[in-house]
Amino acid sequence: MFRKGAAVRLSAAEVALFYKLYPAVLLYTNQQLGLARHVTTMTQLMAMPAEAQYELRAAFYAHRQLLAAFVQENPQHFSAEELALVASWQHGVHGQFYVLRHLQRYTVFLDVHDPPKAYGVLALQDDFADLFPQVPRLIDTMLLPFHNHITYDGQCQYYNLVFGRGITRRLNESYQRAQVHSGIITSLPVAAQAVTPREEEQLKWYLRNARQRKMYRDEILALIQHNRALETLYHQEMGRVHARTYSGQLRDMGLSGVWFAILEGVPIASGTTHQEVEQAVQRIVPQHKWPFIYTFQVQEPAHRRSAKRSKTR
Repeated sequence: MFRKGAAVRLSAAEVALFYKLYPAVLLYTNQQLGLARHVTTMTQLMAMPAEAQYELRAAFYAHRQLLAAFVQENPQHFSAEELALVASWQHGVHGQFYVLRHLQRYTVFLDVHDPPKAYGVLALQDDFADLFPQVPRLIDTMLLPFHNHITYDGQCQYYNLVFGRGITRRLNESYQRAQVHSGIITSLPVAAQAVTPREEEQLKWYLRNARQRKMYRDEILALIQHNRALETLYHQEMGRVHARTYSGQLRDMGLSGVWFAILEGVPIASGTTHQEVEQAVQRIVPQHKWPFIYTFQVQEPAHRRSAKRSKTR
């Protein structure tokens, strides 16, 4: 949840630096491509209509190689540190994003790709919570590195779309999936992120419910085939799922307190104690499949356990 007073913008000094560097790059782009020939100064550039500035910006992203030429020529006589910041913009990410959540440290921009990536973005002069009071919101913009942060270029193309509950739920699921894959990306290039995907967490997320197990069946198989060490985790997680299903049925049969062992979704042994079940498993199951066994005890209904505790007091 967004909290007022949170540091969700670049500092005032950083914003001033951005608006010193970025327009200079656009002016250079305009001069090199000969787009608006009457625009030769920064003042004239800033006075261009918003639509013309947007077209110039699009031309810059289509010819991003001009960044290297700008740094080489240094027409504005920037410092080495300022030129390094300009050069880093070659790692900018241009495209469509869902402005998804306003958090304390940044606003989450979720891209439209598969697998999705979530970026923690800082605003410039105006807070994103003020620019986008209703989220999610689909926009087209450019994310740019700025020292150890990610900001945007100050311009967006808006899409007037209304998102229902179903789409919002899917976006939230994509956000969770992005967190599992790569965390929240807060610096560019992405390869520089310290966060690395954890395949165990990915697999657990895919297996979380029946809908996701069906939706990500291919991804689950690919993970297990890529890393056989995950096969045990898969069987343990699925054993937990099957145990929840069987527990109610077994409890209704009057088998509360009994231990069971599951292998590949099938109960294969039972006993009055955990040790008894383990001994049965070792007798009938090939040893290489022992790690895949999931054991559980059928619990009594909660109201009965409460009643028993009351009687003992």
